[in-house]
Amino acid sequence: MGDESENVNEPADAERQYQASLTKGRDLIGDALAWYTDATANAPARDDRSVVLDVLGAGYKYFWMIRGDEVTVCIDRSSRTDHVLPQEISGYAAFDDFEDDQSWMYANTFNVRTGAFHASINYRTMDADFAKTDVYDPPLPNSTIIWFQKVIATHVYRKAHPDAEVSGRLQSISREQVGNTQTLATIFMADTDRTAFEGGTVTLTEPDEEAIALLGSPNGRSALFALMDHMPGNGAVDIASVSFTEDGLVITYVYA
Repeated sequence: MGDESENVNEPADAERQYQASLTKGRDLIGDALAWYTDATANAPARDDRSVVLDVLGAGYKYFWMIRGDEVTVCIDRSSRTDHVLPQEISGYAAFDDFEDDQSWMYANTFNVRTGAFHASINYRTMDADFAKTDVYDPPLPNSTIIWFQKVIATHVYRKAHPDAEVSGRLQSISREQVGNTQTLATIFMADTDRTAFEGGTVTLTEPDEEAIALLGSPNGRSALFALMDHMPGNGAVDIASVSFTEDGLVITYVYA
């Protein structure tokens, strides 16, 4: 049951984790509904330029790999990368002390044509530990990191392929091999028919309790923050569906 499996030993423990996600989800859904119906919320609360300035100002360095229509953006801030400039890299082991994708604080992939964002590596705990050691500010929200990576991925792809037609619009955020205990417990409790447990995929298209709990889970809530903080409001964008497997989540958006 994830990185903190000792906290989920009994069905009551899983229920407690689920209820925590549901409570958070209901709070966030209330905020999202207010944002959705706000007639003044046409422009994003945080535009792309502001996000870039926030991330760079916090000391993060970014590096990228372009593979077809997919761009992987790796982020770090520590003595490991202080001496290098942002640049294109050929692989995860581009610098000393970096062996693979697990070495990075954040390493996620955006498909500039389909709009699919795959959130693969998001080690906020590692970020926080390095911040204490290297005297950085606390980590930025995961939704800010994700949005920054989407912006950078679109920018470097357009620069490499100036004639390509890409919108850079975010269509979905997916997470696989989730290790967070609360998220896994929430998935387990939401999987009432044990479809995901047996290897299938469950897709929820209505804002029922299970969908709200999944959006309120630690691995789901960044999708709501990305919506409210970085997308145009007043009904321009909504969540179309929440899908889950035994250890994965996919939140899909729909544009008016």
